Amino acid sequence: MGSTAARHLSNLGGIDEIVLADKNLAAVQRVVAAIAAPRSSVLPREVDLLDPTVMRPLLESTEIVLNCAGPFFRLAVPALLDAIATGTTYVDICDDPEPTAQMLALHETARSAGVCAVIGMGASPGLSNLLAVRAAKQPDTVEDCFTAWPLDVRRPGQTTAPVEETPTVDGRPSAAEST
Repeated sequence: MGSTAARHLSNLGGIDEIVLADKNLAAVQRVVAAIAAPRSSVLPREVDLLDPTVMRPLLESTEIVLNCAGPFFRLAVPALLDAIATGTTYVDICDDPEPTAQMLALHETARSAGVCAVIGMGASPGLSNLLAVRAAKQPDTVEDCFTAWPLDVRRPGQTTAPVEETPTVDGRPSAAEST
């Protein structure tokens, strides 16, 4: 998700520099090399997201951070705390419920620091939520709105059986599942 976002952002106007950071420098260098950046320079950086002595100096010179680093249950809250500490606008694609609750609890802290933090802006939740809101504004009334990942549908060219959803502890489907 991060490399896709970086590729799209590098083609937008108004962005001078994009820093792609990862604990694995070789991996991030491969992504930077694969991105044709006609409008923005894209720079690789080796960082440990869990080390505020590295992250905070990087964020101090950054206008906005897009956190695509997972696993979110481990990395989302520290990233947001570093953004709050440095006054950096924060966006992430977190879809894990536990860190989401913890980050929502930081709302007043972020607000007091003047930090705009937008969480859960991946495909689902995120873009699917925005599309649902837009769709809900069209009819006179809306009783229910569902978004779904069609895990039980065989994709074109797929030779394996479709994924069976594993329910969460409370018996509901999880947001996503990988095989």
